[in-house]
Amino acid sequence: MLTPKMTGIFDCRKYDQSGKKTHDQRELLANTDNVTFSALFPINEVPEVFLINGQLDEFARPKVSKRERLAAQAENRQPVEDVVSVKFKIGQNVRWFNEHAKPCDRPTNVELEANRWNVQIDFARKDKNAADPLKPSGYWCNNIMVEKVENNPFAGQAFAPIDDPEPEEEAAQAEQAATGTQKHDDLPF
Repeated sequence: MLTPKMTGIFDCRKYDQSGKKTHDQRELLANTDNVTFSALFPINEVPEVFLINGQLDEFARPKVSKRERLAAQAENRQPVEDVVSVKFKIGQNVRWFNEHAKPCDRPTNVELEANRWNVQIDFARKDKNAADPLKPSGYWCNNIMVEKVENNPFAGQAFAPIDDPEPEEEAAQAEQAATGTQKHDDLPF
C-alpha cells in the first residue's frame, strides 16, 4: 500500500522499558538498526489506507493532541481524541529515495532525528499473531521517499525588491568613477 505525502519525525533511539528516561536521554541506535517514523493526522482527515471497512485500523491509534489537552484543562472537561498517530517500522532492507524519486543512501540516525521530514511510504500491513506474539506486526516500510522539511522560518519569503538606478544614472556614475570627477551642484547663494 502507498501512503499520501505526510510530515512527521523519525525515532532513532532505544526503547526505554522503565519509561523514566526522556527522549534525549535514550541511547541513539546504530544506523543499521530498525527505526520508526511517526505521523499525525486530524481525526476527520485520516487517509483511506489507514481505514478498514470505513473504520480506523488497529495500528492507527487515536490520541489527544497537546492543544486539545490544554483546551480541555482550561474548560475543566475531558479531552477528546482529535488526532490519529500512525507509526511505521523501518528495517535495514528498506529502499530509500530522495524527493526526486531517485535512489539515495539512507540518512544517518543523527540526520533523521534532527529534522522533520516529508515522506511517502510504500508499506505492508502485518497482522498480529495470537499464536506467536513476538512475530512482527504493524505497518512495515518497504520503500520510502524522503524530503527534509525546511527549518528556516524565512524560507520562501522575500523582501521588497530594491529600486535599481536607471541605466542613465548607472552610466553617469561609472563615468564619474572612471574620470575621477564628481558632479557638484552649485550652491544657491
